[in-house]
Order: sequence, then C-alpha cells, then structure tokens
Amino acid sequence: MRAFGIPACYANNPANARDCDVVGISTILLCYLIAASLAFLAFWKKDRTTSWCRGISFGLGLPLLFTLERGNLILATLIFFVLAYGDIVRSGLLRALAVGATINFKPYLVLTTLAYLFKRQWRRLELAAVATILIYVLSLGAFGSGTPQQLLANTQAWVQLVGGLVWEQSYYSTSYAPFLDFNTYRFPSRDFVTSAILDPFFAAIPIVIWTSRVLAAVTFVGAWLQPGAVSRNRLMLLFLSAYMVGASPGGYTITFLIILLFFERFRGVGPIVAISCGYLLSMHFDWVLGTFITMNETSWLSHRTVEAPFGLSVGMLVRPGLIVVIFWALALDSLADIVRAHRKNPPMPALARSFVRAAA
Repeated sequence: MRAFGIPACYANNPANARDCDVVGISTILLCYLIAASLAFLAFWKKDRTTSWCRGISFGLGLPLLFTLERGNLILATLIFFVLAYGDIVRSGLLRALAVGATINFKPYLVLTTLAYLFKRQWRRLELAAVATILIYVLSLGAFGSGTPQQLLANTQAWVQLVGGLVWEQSYYSTSYAPFLDFNTYRFPSRDFVTSAILDPFFAAIPIVIWTSRVLAAVTFVGAWLQPGAVSRNRLMLLFLSAYMVGASPGGYTITFLIILLFFERFRGVGPIVAISCGYLLSMHFDWVLGTFITMNETSWLSHRTVEAPFGLSVGMLVRPGLIVVIFWALALDSLADIVRAHRKNPPMPALARSFVRAAA
C-alpha cells in the first residue's frame, strides 16, 4: 500500500480509500488481470486442449474473484507463484527470485519449496532459500518494517482477533477444524440444528483430520523413498491440501490449490476426482439452508440501508469436504504410483549400493 497507493486516502477513515485511492484500486485490478493471464498461459503450456476451460474457471472462479473483491495480497503473490511453478520462465535464477517473492508475501508458501527437498533438487532449494532471505532483507531495508519481532506480534494479534470470530472463520473455511469452535465458544448452534445431527458431525471432524494426517505422513515417507514416483507439482498439492485439511489459513488460499490442481493431467481416477472437485470449488452459487441473523448495514454502492442475512449454507459445509476429497484422491493415487515404483526399483541404502557395485 505504501508503494502502490495514495497514503493520504487512509489518513482519516480507511473506507474512504474506495473513493480516493485510484492508484491502489488500479493496482489491484492490474494484478488480477496479470495473474489470470499468466495462469492461462501456464495452462496453455501444460495442455492446450483444456487450457480454455481451466483458464476461464480459474480467472472467473469464486476463489480468485473473492480474492479480488477483498483486494487480498494473494493477487500480487499469484503473479510470482505462476512464474515460479508454471513452467513459463526458463531461467533458474528468475524462478528462484519468484519463489522468494511468494514466500515474502505469504510465508506459508514455504510448504511448496519442500517439493524441492523431496525431489532431491538441492540447487533449486538452495537458490530459493537464498532468494527468500535476500528479498526479505531488501524489503525490510526499503520499508523499515517487517522485523521478526513485528511478524511474531502481528501473528499473535491476528490469532487473538480471529479466535472468537466463530462465524467468520467457518463461513469460507478450507477445513472443518473451525467448526469445533461452535462448541468451544458455546455458539447456540443447537437452537437451529438438532444434537442428533451436530454431535456425530463434531465427533467426525477430529477423525477426518487425524486420519488425513496419517495418510499424509505415509505418502510423504513413500515419496521420500521414491522421489521419481511423485511429480513436483503433485508434492506441492499434497503439502498444501494436507495443511488445509487440518487448519484454515483462509478461503483465499484455495486459489493456490486450484491453480496447482489445474496443472494436473485429467487422467486416472485420483486426478479426475480431484480436478472435478476443483471445478466445484470454483462455482459461485450457494444454497442457504437457514438464516441465523439479519443485519442492517449501509451499502457503499447505493448509499442506502440494506439487509445482510447470515445463515448456514451448503457451500459452507461442502467446501472443506471437497478439499478433503482432493487430498485423499491425490494421496491415494500417489501411493499407488509409489508402490508400483517400489516393486520395480526398491530403495537401497547408499552403503548397500556400493557393495552391489563392488560385487558386479
């Protein structure tokens, strides 16, 4: 906002920036157009036959448009994310700088670099680490903020802020975990839904999360033993989706999941199921089952008082389940590939390999 905005527009009321900060609004729209265009180009290079369908679904899908509506930093991050992993840029140095930029914008994207570790791509991992540190130091020096202490304090403040916001955390979540707060904070959910439905639902959530974690651990161990059996893109998908099943970094994060998912081939049961779920996550419509509360708010567009109803919707309940299905479909498909690779070429410790070569 300091680099691409008009600071005076935020002096009194930040909401006034919608009428004032032309530079900031133009930057947001430009980032959206660049990110969507680069994503389509990446899809085109991956598979031309599906590029139009996937490009339109991603560019006009709910995750990216929700990110645009909120002006989230993911819009800028996506530009570098596609450059880093979309096979558009050939230069290893430029890809490493793009990886460093994504981590500087969204630190949880360090999960994607673990794919380099599992694939034994040490040079790429080293370049990404150096680029990340370099970009962080340069941004810290340029803006004078973002020290480790500030990052820790901001994270703690954010956790405390959203801790009691039960409804906001669960309405567009990537995980079923926030739903457990309905019991923790004694949200009157049983005034609207019977205990016969809620109790099994709340009991199943920890089971789904922990079994998914066990499956993730088994898959990652197998991928480490058979690095050639699982692609880099698939590993990044598994890291992100496993993270989303157990915690909810926000509905915006689905944007990264969708673009990685659309890099997959529509081939095999697992990828077909996962990609189909990705299309469902991109849909805009929803079905509200019941309204809990209706608030009267002033609309910025019409400058009139409007009713804003909040209620339980199908999408609220289905989206985390679709992410669970995506993770399980890809994890089981990857395990099948790992088992086939293990039978054909079982892993052998380096010491044992030396004895085999000596005997030969």
